[in-house]
Amino acid sequence: DTASDLYRSLVGQQEMRSIGLDLAVRPIDVMRDNFAQGLIYASLVVGLALLYLVQQRMVASRTVSPTMSASQQKLLQYLPVVFAVFQVVLPTGLVVYYAVQAVFRIGQQAYITKRFYGDDDSIGRQAQQASAKARELKDDDVKKTKKSENKGKNDDFSSKRVTPPKGKQQPQRRPTPPRGDGPPQRPKPPKR
Repeated sequence: DTASDLYRSLVGQQEMRSIGLDLAVRPIDVMRDNFAQGLIYASLVVGLALLYLVQQRMVASRTVSPTMSASQQKLLQYLPVVFAVFQVVLPTGLVVYYAVQAVFRIGQQAYITKRFYGDDDSIGRQAQQASAKARELKDDDVKKTKKSENKGKNDDFSSKRVTPPKGKQQPQRRPTPPRGDGPPQRPKPPKR
C-alpha cells in the first residue's frame, strides 16, 4: 500500500540513521571514503567475527565427534573469519542484526550447556555416553560380521607361494600334457 505511513517514511530514503551509524551503507564503502569514520564500521565486523568465533567454540566443545576429520575441524575453525569477510560487503544494518542475533545465540548456548551438560549425570552427558557406546557396539558388530564372512573364504584360498612349504611338494600350476610312448610326433602336413 503506497499510502501507508511506513511506505512514505521509507521510500526515497538514502540514509538509515540509528545508533549513530548509517545502517544503509556498506562498511567497505565507508572505509574507502573516510578511513577514520570507517574504523567504527570495521570494528562492528571484527566484533561480529569474534562473536561467531565464541559461538562456534561453545558448540564445538560439546559436540566433539571422533568421526570428524581434521579437514572438517579446520573448516569449522576458519568459518567465522569467512563470515566476517562477507559482512564487509553487506549493509551495516545486516551486520548489526547478525551481531544481536549472535549475542542471543551465545546466551542460548550458555544456558543449554549449563542446564544439560553441567555435571556428569546431566541429560546431555548421558546422551553423549550413549552415543559413544552405540558407536562402539556398531564397530564391534562390523568387525564380527567381517570375521564371519572371511572365515569361510579362507578355506578355499590357496597361497601363491614361490617355494613349496617345508616337507611338502609344490602343486603344479599348469596342466601337463599327457605323455605317450615314444618321442612326440609332429603333425603331418595336409595333402594337396
